[in-house]
Amino acid sequence: MRPLLADLSPMPFDATSPYWLTAAVLVLTSLALAAVWVARRGRLRDESTRPPSE
Repeated sequence: MRPLLADLSPMPFDATSPYWLTAAVLVLTSLALAAVWVARRGRLRDESTRPPSE
C-alpha cells in the first residue's frame, strides 16, 4: 500500500533534493525576518511610550 502523499506530490520526498532545500531556506529566512521585524517593532513601541528621561 502506497502512502497518500506519494500520489499527491509531483516527486517523492527526498531530503537532499535541491527543491526541498530551497523551500526550507526560504521558509526559515522569512521566519527570521518576521521575528526581527516583530522584535524591532515592539522595541520601537516601548521607546515611544516611555517618558523621556533626563
